[in-house]
Amino acid sequence: MTPSESPRQVLDAMAEGFAREARAVGLTPSTTVDGLSAYQVVIAASIVQKEGYYARNMPKVARV
Repeated sequence: MTPSESPRQVLDAMAEGFAREARAVGLTPSTTVDGLSAYQVVIAASIVQKEGYYARNMPKVARV
């Protein structure tokens, strides 16, 4: 990304990056994991990432 990119270009790049990573791990709109929808999985992962901060802490946060 560069300073000359428009907000739309930045959002498009972020959305494509998310879609690429989701496909890489097999996450689709119809995915369910332990009774959670794909949307809920993304929310849970976001919480774990934010609260865990360091990779070594993430498993502990995820267990809670």
